[in-house]
Amino acid sequence: MSETKSSSQGSHSVADGSKASQEKGSSSPGSWRNTDVLALWITEHLQLPYPGKVEKQYLCFYSNMSMKQVSTYFANARR
Repeated sequence: MSETKSSSQGSHSVADGSKASQEKGSSSPGSWRNTDVLALWITEHLQLPYPGKVEKQYLCFYSNMSMKQVSTYFANARR
């Protein structure tokens, strides 16, 4: 007998047929575009669009980008 488990969080299929979890802490490819999390952060911080070091580390983790890439993204976005 086969058992099927369903999660309340759920998973979403991506174009290549793999599953990408949308749960908090997921940084798997396909769950978010790399820059989506950065764009969301900047729109929520329009008054002061300068993330600190800890915020940049968080953004690096969730965007799956390096610190230099994140810094360059913000420099370009503020222009």
